[in-house]
Amino acid sequence: VQTCALPISAGRLFAGSFEDGTNKVRGVARAWDLATGRAEPIGGTPPDNRVSDIAESADGLVVCAQDNSVYFVDTGAAPLQFGPKLSFENAPKQMSAAGSTVAVTSQSPRNALLLIKAKQLQPEVKLDFEPTAVAVAPNESLIAVGSEGEPAPVCLLDASGGVVAKLERHKMAISALAFAPDCATLASGCANKEIVVWDVTARAPDRKSTRLN
Repeated sequence: VQTCALPISAGRLFAGSFEDGTNKVRGVARAWDLATGRAEPIGGTPPDNRVSDIAESADGLVVCAQDNSVYFVDTGAAPLQFGPKLSFENAPKQMSAAGSTVAVTSQSPRNALLLIKAKQLQPEVKLDFEPTAVAVAPNESLIAVGSEGEPAPVCLLDASGGVVAKLERHKMAISALAFAPDCATLASGCANKEIVVWDVTARAPDRKSTRLN
């Protein structure tokens, strides 16, 4: 298993992985019934490479795969099927979704953020750093993007990809980002096991950082 998503509607857990066939790897996504523990594969044409991220959006389940594509799945349909597919030039690193916004960080050398709005791919957002983790705020007003390097700031972007602020505290690559449901706080984790909780409005840490053992 590469990734999991537990939609707010509950009842099902979605998991993404891959199968290594005779000649090539293909992506696989399954829906697990939490009551029975049974899994049903998502049908249709699967990704041509492993599934790296799964997230819930207003437009259905979003599946990001290493065939440089994002797939949408209508979670209200039966049986579940891979639906519309959007492709891009470079391999994805991480994906996040909220509402009708999907954000995908792209692997170097492009250093770009890919935005999808209501299933439509938007113009590529060029970044002046190598992106790592990404998180879309639940109200879709901000997008947090982590960076490589020493130090490694967290960049806050507006809904169209414009830089709003840089949150500077971490000394190593950002590995994880998550907004609180009210969008007032943001948690960031980095490679040196430090977690910082930020006051999004003040653009500053709102409590003492934590270092994991």
